[in-house]
Amino acid sequence: MYGDLRGRLPGAVWFGAAVLLSSVAVTYVLSRSSLNGSFKAVGALLVGCLVLRYRNDLGFLTCLIVVLAVFDRQISFFGITGHTATAGLMVAAVPFALAWRPRVVGRGAHFAAGMLALGMIVGFMSSHNRGDALAGTVQWLLILNAILGIAGHISEHPKFADRLVNCYLWCGLISGVFGFLQKAGHYQFVGPPYDPGRIDSTFGYYSNFGNFEAIACVFALGVLLTRRDHRVLAAATAVVASLSTVENLSRGGVVALAVGCAALIVFMARRPARALLLTGTVAVLYMIQPKDVVAELVNRFSFAPSSDVERYQLQSAGWELLKHNPLGIGFNNFKTYVDYGIADVQHALVHSHNLYVQTGLDGGYLGLAGLVLLLAITAVRGLRHCLQSSREPLPIQAIAAAAVLGLAAQGMNDFFFFEVGSHVVFAVPIALALALSPHRRDTSGDVVLTSALAEVEPRAIVASSR
Repeated sequence: MYGDLRGRLPGAVWFGAAVLLSSVAVTYVLSRSSLNGSFKAVGALLVGCLVLRYRNDLGFLTCLIVVLAVFDRQISFFGITGHTATAGLMVAAVPFALAWRPRVVGRGAHFAAGMLALGMIVGFMSSHNRGDALAGTVQWLLILNAILGIAGHISEHPKFADRLVNCYLWCGLISGVFGFLQKAGHYQFVGPPYDPGRIDSTFGYYSNFGNFEAIACVFALGVLLTRRDHRVLAAATAVVASLSTVENLSRGGVVALAVGCAALIVFMARRPARALLLTGTVAVLYMIQPKDVVAELVNRFSFAPSSDVERYQLQSAGWELLKHNPLGIGFNNFKTYVDYGIADVQHALVHSHNLYVQTGLDGGYLGLAGLVLLLAITAVRGLRHCLQSSREPLPIQAIAAAAVLGLAAQGMNDFFFFEVGSHVVFAVPIALALALSPHRRDTSGDVVLTSALAEVEPRAIVASSR
């Protein structure tokens, strides 16, 4: 069982992590006299104190990482530039590794994660730009470690799943509000958008923001229609997130939202009343969208803009590169190959605008197979959870699986992992979907557990059934 980390990790590790983050704060104070720099310094110092205070609470560390991912900022320490989300993943790396539970979460998920990790390492060894490839490989290893650790932790602490989803909803609501402020010309904290006219809020690019808000909306709808608690939060997030997804004119975000909602309706097939209510709720959300924005989105779907030619060219060049480099070329090395003239692309970007093509380029066919297998296991696991009982609310795992399907659909025409925050946003629903279902009771009052837990603790099952 996952116990108190106090006896399993040296206190010096946590003290060092807090000192490191606090040192970043001091660096900001000494190097920047601006008010903005002072705010960042105070924020970094506060994070350091929180890490030290809650060092034994893996649930808190996980929620903190989600917050750092959604409100990700660059930090500089002795000339080394990184991100707050990466710092959080590194601080919690050992606790996440200790929380792995292969026999409970499933060996298939761990095998898929292993394929992805090995593919990224091989891709790094084959890369031209070793610096970017190393950074991307470390990022992937941290993300995979977090997925398996969060899933293992939820399997032993089922109530944490609701806590994590609530954190996700709060982040979606607050980030969405900042997006509206940004559109109105108020740039406090988030700054002006990278692409004028396209709100990106706390993210670095409008499509990354739309991607997160779409998934937050799927979670909000699932919680609103299947949970008795936190319905006000879920309703507010659903409204704000849906408006944010449409307002930034990201077609990929709209696709993710549509596929996620469709998956929720399918998962509620054994709960027809709730499925009908969800359909009506989605219709209401559509009706409150600004008509001019909806018309522009419809026009963008009907008549492909000129940027689509560039997108398809990037994807085609990526597939050709992958065919000639089956072991991969390393994370963030696509632009290097374009600059060398190896890939025939007029305008070079750091990625090929496709999750699956880019994962293949980063980690070869092995990494691509690992990603596809992980997504497939997630979808099957979510479907299995929703079929357990028609008399119970839809499990959090099934809602998360619907969100993952939305992410997978958007990945057909976009790629987001050049931002660490978006990588974390992608990882959390996967971890939730992979986690074991909490204990439930049938009509006779006996405790019913899943077979996975039965394999791990047969004596506990016998005792609990008595």
